[in-house]
Amino acid sequence: MENKRDVKTINLSNCEVDIVAYLNWGEKEEIQTALLKGANVNQNGLGGFNPEALRDSKYKALSVCVREIRENGRSFTFNRNWMDGLRVEDGDLLYDAVDELVNPKKKLQNESGSKQSLPEN
Repeated sequence: MENKRDVKTINLSNCEVDIVAYLNWGEKEEIQTALLKGANVNQNGLGGFNPEALRDSKYKALSVCVREIRENGRSFTFNRNWMDGLRVEDGDLLYDAVDELVNPKKKLQNESGSKQSLPEN
């Protein structure tokens, strides 16, 4: 994985968080794998889903995307305890920004208010 990459800063109520500007393919696969670990598949198809996998995939997405947190004059990297201690509004704001990276189609839908496909290169 590359060390230097463009980041965007998310301003929370008590800190600034730098997240990557885009995901690479391998990172997206890591996040999807964390989510798919919750699927219980049997001979009939999907037989159930472990809801803890959804939470784990959110933390995986955050750990992949968050590059630096600056709070009270110190700088550190993402950890679950820090995330769990955020105000609900701050946690939702940060996760929504990360979710737009993981699910770029969702971002397009939010911006347009309707369903769209990704632009072709």
